[in-house]
Amino acid sequence: MPPFDPPAISPPETAPDDPRVGHLLGRALRGVEEARAVILGFPCDEGVRRNGGRPGAAAAPDALRQALYRFTPDARHAEAFHDLLAHTADLGNLRVEGTMEEAQRALGRALAPFLQRGAVPIVLGGGHETAFGHFLGYAEAGRAVSILNVDAHADVRPLRDGRGHSGSPFRQALEHPSG
Repeated sequence: MPPFDPPAISPPETAPDDPRVGHLLGRALRGVEEARAVILGFPCDEGVRRNGGRPGAAAAPDALRQALYRFTPDARHAEAFHDLLAHTADLGNLRVEGTMEEAQRALGRALAPFLQRGAVPIVLGGGHETAFGHFLGYAEAGRAVSILNVDAHADVRPLRDGRGHSGSPFRQALEHPSG
């Protein structure tokens, strides 16, 4: 499995009778292989840079965690919410090494074992290059995938100089040999 850095964010300090999402994550797990859902950060914004955008999305996984960990579980469905969170593992952030394409393949390899056994992956990005790495996890796991992209643009633009970017992940998925 690819290298991960543990989450750099801790749950907020609260009273024992005021649990937050960050307190409940993974409580029922003996190991990540039991997780029903996994959270994995992909701190990469190389695709944004290649597309002429403003870098900074690489800081998003930790910023998203900081907000997520503070959320209060839904009191109307507390038992179901607590159970789901107790069976959700936060794997931390994938160590983004090498080229963006290598990092996307590493993201796919990291997600594939969880997808093969039916766990739900939640990928915290990064730029939209996260989408192609997420797709590669489904391809490697041999799982069918349907993609719904709600965005101002379809992100099916052609590669630039033969390289992907934040505007190309869905074209890359459409053109992938697994399709």
